[in-house]
Amino acid sequence: MYWSSRPNGILGQNERDHTTWFQVCIVDGGKVEIIDYKGEYLSADPQNPGAPVTIVKDRKSPDCDFGLEYKNQKVALKASNGKYVSRIYHIPTETHSIEAQKESADVFSLFDRVGADA
Repeated sequence: MYWSSRPNGILGQNERDHTTWFQVCIVDGGKVEIIDYKGEYLSADPQNPGAPVTIVKDRKSPDCDFGLEYKNQKVALKASNGKYVSRIYHIPTETHSIEAQKESADVFSLFDRVGADA
């Protein structure tokens, strides 16, 4: 599954397209910022760890600074509050349209550990 930059945040999708390419830049302290195809920034609200990871037009510190942890040639993103960016699954309700259900199926939020499933 690939990350995809959407107006309502980062979503998972099975196919690669122009929305799945990101630029990673090293910032102060060895942290990274992640920029999408529109030049907007990955952002996690450290005060609201259950909220989905979003895309913002203006870079904010520390919201847009992520630490990296390496294991077996893979990386985990760690937000400034010490929580990890992880995939969660939203169960769409019957009142959502098919497109809305697809958009809400896989989102990313902050959790205490890597690979948390909610």
